[in-house]
Amino acid sequence: MSTLHRFSARQALRGLVVLVAVLLVMWGSAIVYAERARLALAQAQEKRLVALTLAGEFRQGVDDLTQLARSYVATGEVRLSQQHQAVVDIRDGQRARPQQYGRVYWDLIDADGQPPRPDSTVVASLRSLMEQAGYSPAELARLDEAWFMSDALAGTERRAMQEAQGSAAARAQAQLLLYGDGYQLHKASILQAFDDMVGLLEQRSASEVALAQTLAQRLAWLSTLLAVAVVVVLAVSLQLLYRGCTGPLAQATSMLAQLARGDLRDSAPVRARGQVGVLLDALQRLRKAIVRLVRGVHAGAAAIQNAAGDMAAGTEHVVSRTEEQAQALLEVAASMQQLAAAVQQNTAHTHQASRLARRACEVTRRSAAEVEQVAAAMVAIKASSRRITDLGGLIDSVAVQSKLLGASASLEAAGKGVGGRGLAIVAQEVTALAQRTAGAACEIKSLTETALQQIQNGSRKAQQAEGAMREAVYGVERVSQLIGQIAEVGLEQTLGIDQVVQVLRQVQVLTQQNGLLLQQTTAAARALIEQTEQLAQAAAEFRLETGYEDGRMVIDMPVRGAQ
Repeated sequence: MSTLHRFSARQALRGLVVLVAVLLVMWGSAIVYAERARLALAQAQEKRLVALTLAGEFRQGVDDLTQLARSYVATGEVRLSQQHQAVVDIRDGQRARPQQYGRVYWDLIDADGQPPRPDSTVVASLRSLMEQAGYSPAELARLDEAWFMSDALAGTERRAMQEAQGSAAARAQAQLLLYGDGYQLHKASILQAFDDMVGLLEQRSASEVALAQTLAQRLAWLSTLLAVAVVVVLAVSLQLLYRGCTGPLAQATSMLAQLARGDLRDSAPVRARGQVGVLLDALQRLRKAIVRLVRGVHAGAAAIQNAAGDMAAGTEHVVSRTEEQAQALLEVAASMQQLAAAVQQNTAHTHQASRLARRACEVTRRSAAEVEQVAAAMVAIKASSRRITDLGGLIDSVAVQSKLLGASASLEAAGKGVGGRGLAIVAQEVTALAQRTAGAACEIKSLTETALQQIQNGSRKAQQAEGAMREAVYGVERVSQLIGQIAEVGLEQTLGIDQVVQVLRQVQVLTQQNGLLLQQTTAAARALIEQTEQLAQAAAEFRLETGYEDGRMVIDMPVRGAQ
């Protein structure tokens, strides 16, 4: 505890933060390296799998070459020879590798030569792929030995396939080449070199995987230990901080309890450092400030009581005057309301007269429109009468032509003698018809002229009536406009009176509110007097160092220079 008291809480907390930060950095670094080791382990395992897959592909290629060569010697199918050459080309990088070539491929080719999977875009020899997979020089050396022997064995298989194309004896020789002891020994040598290479590959890859796995496990354990160390350091540090802070905090709690009891006497001196020491010193200053506050409360309570009494008396006088003002405003508002009612009645009458004037104007306009229509109809009738006169002249000319035609027909009938009797009768009828037509035409012309003269007289009277109606419409519209203007002026007066009434009401409301506020102020002043008395009684509960003298509190304050 004595060691902890040498440092403040802030210093101890800073040290704890630095220690935890260092441990967290170490823990984070261990986690990062553990993740890298895990990735390295996964890469080593994947690399080992790829290397073993490529080795298996080499072994499968040797078996595929043997199977294809023997099948060709037995059957003589050309596609088998082509497939044999394709295996060699793919292994040597002379042809694109099929997709997923490590799986079963040549045994799944159909009789029509269609492969089970299409070719990829990778064109690389098997040896170059093995170099990329990370084969060691010793493994590549054994691979080259097996590769050389495999190429030689492939040459033997091609020679056997060429001899199988000849006579029966040549085919027997080809089978001997493929099934003889020499062929088997040669293939066993290839497989022995291949097995040595695979042994070296498995040993190396297993060692790399084991090394990566060991490193990953160790880093994982290290990260776990660092996490435990962080937790332990945090627990121990927090325990030490708690023990180092409980003593000064207990002293601060005692000082607060003393203040809560109203005991303002001086307490034990402060012996803490850091933030807790600042807290205790602040509590001491708070105690002294409360002492000054209690003294000021007693000093100002009397002054507040006197001022509150004067304020209550003044507000009572203002309340009575405000009530008189509110009564006067009520009488003015009632008078304004009566005036507003009279103006509103006049405005209503004016609006009614305006509506009647508008209706009269509309009736006059409709009458004027009808008179205009009558005038237009008279003009049309006049034009039609003139047309009838023209038709009468046309009928008269037709009658004249009919007379001439009847006379001509009579002359022609007289020239023909007895044979022209029928024509003579027709001529007489035409002549008679022409006379009647001429009479009717003269009568129509006389009647038309008489009607035309009457129509002209009616058209003049219609035009005169139209002018009179226009003057009447103008007069009615002018009267309607004047009545509308009077109605607008009355409406504006009504609105103005309403605004004045509203303003008076607002003033009345404000006056009433002022009265209420003044009453509240009076009540508040009285309550303030009561509160100051209660405040003085509450301040008297504090126990000071010197007590009271002559019924008043006396406090001995230290000089600031002595502090």
